[in-house]
Amino acid sequence: MNKLWPPPNFNKGRDIVEDILRVEFAALNIRKSIELVALGALVNNIEEVRTVSSAFDQKDWKDARKLISRVNPNFWPVPAVQARDASSGVVDLADVDAPYLTEAEAGRAWGLASELLHAANPFQPEPDAAKWVAILLDILNKLVTLLNYHQIFFKDDRYMAIASLHTVGVAGMPDGFIQVALFDRVDDGA
Repeated sequence: MNKLWPPPNFNKGRDIVEDILRVEFAALNIRKSIELVALGALVNNIEEVRTVSSAFDQKDWKDARKLISRVNPNFWPVPAVQARDASSGVVDLADVDAPYLTEAEAGRAWGLASELLHAANPFQPEPDAAKWVAILLDILNKLVTLLNYHQIFFKDDRYMAIASLHTVGVAGMPDGFIQVALFDRVDDGA
């Protein structure tokens, strides 16, 4: 991922406006991704998605998070990796050991991305594009780690989904292939 951004000729011989536009485009995509992550656990109720989307439209992460938490306290995805037990061969989920975007960090990340999308004070110096690239790249890497392989718990506690995002083609599938498995809770008979 670091080889893709910034490009080798970043801010060398080009207009600073082009660099700022690239950074703003990245910020917009990161902000939208965080919003979609937050809305993901509400997909089984369109009215709740509308209400939360309205809070995002009003540029308020805290209100959106409160609304989502009220409906589904476990809305934030749980990152995982598949781990195979050497002796039994059973595949289980294990915790991710790399830094990932936590629910607690999401509001600040959303706010930083939002900051770049608002008109700047014309009497202030232009934003430092290289500084913002570093900030956004850190958020992006954490977001990718969160979403690469994650669990989603839905509000009714009946369903759970596991999603796997493939950034490199898998078994002939194109880059960006997404695989989702939906699980239905089974009563244990007790």
